[in-house]
Amino acid sequence: MKTQRKSPVRDGYTGFTEVVVSVSHFGKAAGLAQAGGWERLHSGPGAPELHRAWGLKPETRIDEQLLHVPSMPYGYLRFTRISDTPQQPVRPLDARPWDTGGLWLLYTRSTNDAALSQALANEGWPTVRGVHGFDFGELAVNEVHQHGPDGMVLSIIEQLKPPLAVPAPLLTHVFNAAIIVRDFDKAREFFVDQLGFRPWMEVEWAGDNPGLTLLADLEAFKGVKTIKTVIVHPKGENLGSVELIGWDGAQPGRDFSERAQPPNLGALALRFGVANLATHLDRLRGHGISPVRPVTELTLEPYGRVRLAPIRSPDGVWIEFFEVLD
Repeated sequence: MKTQRKSPVRDGYTGFTEVVVSVSHFGKAAGLAQAGGWERLHSGPGAPELHRAWGLKPETRIDEQLLHVPSMPYGYLRFTRISDTPQQPVRPLDARPWDTGGLWLLYTRSTNDAALSQALANEGWPTVRGVHGFDFGELAVNEVHQHGPDGMVLSIIEQLKPPLAVPAPLLTHVFNAAIIVRDFDKAREFFVDQLGFRPWMEVEWAGDNPGLTLLADLEAFKGVKTIKTVIVHPKGENLGSVELIGWDGAQPGRDFSERAQPPNLGALALRFGVANLATHLDRLRGHGISPVRPVTELTLEPYGRVRLAPIRSPDGVWIEFFEVLD
């Protein structure tokens, strides 16, 4: 399948261009297309050089399907099947909202949460706890979480008021990704002071927030004093942004940071385009961040030839920066 070459830097898109989701099979990718109106942009074997970039053995097989919303820029989901190697879920199905490590939620928008939630459930994406409505006066939304493949969770937001400036399609691209962090201050320092991302929004919620019923019964949050949240982005936007969430006083939880790397299953990696990878990595090294794998050149559809290098956050999240060479 021939695809039109894309260049995030040329297009002025500085947020994450895609989320890599490691899957045991591609069945649920078809379900997202059927229920959510996403389309396949690319399908085929992964580049052989990914073995080097991800530290995999040569005999490991990689296949991928790249899905997108045709009317929206980037925010792709790259479903990737890694075969012939042991795997475990990054965040298993029974992971709780305060369990740390890896990517927790991938955020999208819709025009009708109730109808879309049912349609996704019919395609093998069951709801976590149903649709919940929130009215903050000037802002009112519905939100629902759906289980995707292999522990991935999709958050779908329907904005009721004020109306969006541009009406959303049936289901939008992924515009934000949330991480539950062990040490909020350390994670914030990593993304803001070291990576150079800028806060788009920063807020502290009371622990007795009734909106937590979206995540679990309120009894599960007994003892929580505050929930700290900051949304960061290379230019301080909410388009390909990263949300850090820290629980103060939550019950003891599990940490999945060590699992959050290839070839494990679930929401695996965020990819950001940069103008010059060598310059970008030099700046990161100056702030104490080094790639966890060698810089690798490979063909990555729909961008063409790229140069790519991964880093990891304090909570294990695999973040790849790439430069388009073609």
